[in-house]
Amino acid sequence: MRKFLLLAAALILAAFPGVPAAAAAPVDDAPTTTPIEHVVWMMQDNHSFDNYFGTYPGADGIPSGVCQRLNLNRESTRGCVQPFHIGETPVEDLSQGPGVQRRQYNDGRMDGFVAAYRRLGLDGTSAMGYYDGSDIPFHWNVADQYVLFDRFFSSTKVGSREAYLYWVAGDAPAGQTPLRSNAGYEELPTIFDRLSERDISARFYVENLDAAATRGGSVERSSQLIKVPLLSMKRFRDGGDLAGQVVDLSQYYLDLRNGTLPAVSYIVTTRSSENPPADPSAGSRTLRKVTTELMKSSAWSTSALMW
Repeated sequence: MRKFLLLAAALILAAFPGVPAAAAAPVDDAPTTTPIEHVVWMMQDNHSFDNYFGTYPGADGIPSGVCQRLNLNRESTRGCVQPFHIGETPVEDLSQGPGVQRRQYNDGRMDGFVAAYRRLGLDGTSAMGYYDGSDIPFHWNVADQYVLFDRFFSSTKVGSREAYLYWVAGDAPAGQTPLRSNAGYEELPTIFDRLSERDISARFYVENLDAAATRGGSVERSSQLIKVPLLSMKRFRDGGDLAGQVVDLSQYYLDLRNGTLPAVSYIVTTRSSENPPADPSAGSRTLRKVTTELMKSSAWSTSALMW
C-alpha cells in the first residue's frame, strides 16, 4: 500500500457557461478570469488512496500479485499478507511514527507495510485491507462522475500537524520527528494571510468548533488544534487582525443558503471522524451533506470542490 498518498481523492468542477453567477460573497471579491468564483477544500485523514480506491477500475491502485512479507530480515514470503476486502471487519488504529514509515518504505522497496507492525508486536494485517464501492458508495459514485487523483502525494512523510500546515501554508517546520505541539509556527505565513492582503474572502469551517479554541483557552477537542493550524496563530483568534475566519461548520450551510459563500473555503470534520477503528460511514455522511448542499445552492454553477 502506498504510504505517502494524501487522502484528497476527488475533484469536482462545476463550471457551466451560461449559468447565472452565484450570489455575492461576504466581501466584494475581485472578478475572476475563469468561471470559478468559489473554491471549497475539504480534508479528511488516516486513510491511504489504496485503502479507499485501490480496486477502483482503471486507477493506479493495488499492484497485481502483491503480498507483504511478515519479516524484512527474512527473504521468505511464506505466510505473506495479500490485499483483502475489509468490509465490516474491525481494523487497528495503526501507528504512523517515523520508524514505522521508514520500515514500510524499506529504501523504496515498499514491502514493509505488515512487517513494520509485526516488529512492534501488532498484527499489522489491517495495513493490507481495503474498502470498495459497496462500503463507500458515495466516494465511488463521485469518482465515476468527476475526477479521481490516483497519483496525489503528501508533502510530508509523517506527522498530522505537518500535513495540515502544508494544506494552509505550503510549508511546515522541518524536523526528524513529527511535531508534538503547536509551538514554532505562530508566524508562518498562510494562504489566509495572502487572501486577506488581496481582499479575497475566506473562511475555515470546523465541525463542532470548540468556542474556547478561538479565545486561546483550554480546548476540549485537542484534534482541532492539529486540524486547524490557524487556531495556534494569535492573529486568527478573537481580537486578532484576522479574527473571525475560523467558524463552525453550521455557518457553511448558512452561507450556502444566504448566498454568502466566500471565495475560498476550508472544511475539516471532528465528530464524524473516519479514523480507525471507526468505519467510514460517519465521515461519508458528512462528506455527502457538505457536497450535496453545495450542489443545491446558487454557488454550485461557479464552484470547484476538492476533497
